[in-house]
Amino acid sequence: MSAMSCDRGEGATAQAGAPTGGLLILSEIRLYREGLARLTGQVLGSTVRTASSADAAMDLLLQEAAGVVLIDLALPDALITARGLFARFPEVKIVGLGVEDTQTQILACAEAGFVGFVSRAASTDDLVETIRGALSGELVCSRRVAGALAARVAQLAATTPALATGLSLTRREMQVLQLLDEGLSNKEIASRLFISTATARNHVHRILDRLGVPSRSRAAAVARRLLPRA
Repeated sequence: MSAMSCDRGEGATAQAGAPTGGLLILSEIRLYREGLARLTGQVLGSTVRTASSADAAMDLLLQEAAGVVLIDLALPDALITARGLFARFPEVKIVGLGVEDTQTQILACAEAGFVGFVSRAASTDDLVETIRGALSGELVCSRRVAGALAARVAQLAATTPALATGLSLTRREMQVLQLLDEGLSNKEIASRLFISTATARNHVHRILDRLGVPSRSRAAAVARRLLPRA
């Protein structure tokens, strides 16, 4: 069985609001992704490709860019996959499918690079509207999603004055912060830097204190905004 397939939809022609470069659907369930491909291809009038894994999706995007990537949140490591695709293809709009209507998942998706959210209770009309919104730079979302994102912006803004004067971190702490951004645990950080797990844990605690953030994920968010990229 092929790891990927392509479905252009019956009689698909270019329509207003169709993704330039087409749509890529990433889901492990073949019946699910192929059904969505037929539906969206017909409604959007756009080329739709499908992939069953992150590697397959990456290969397809390297062959030909897509306007929108629709990622099934039931996919293992969906957020890590989205972050990797966003880093490699920043021009692609990433939309989450089956997003839980909770602040925790909404914020996690937003920080991973998602620009559209389709909840588990959404209709096919909602899906198409969200895809078109992502393409035009608009966020089609529920009031709960809007509220969660607004609260997140306020939290980030609150840290800006402290960060404006510099991170005030040692060279080692900057290394640890970079590894936090990669999602490594204390044990993995210790192994990478050839230090003890206790030392790595102490570095993490000091970083959180100096940045004025309550969690590793918040520290990672700061790293993504401020640390230089290769």
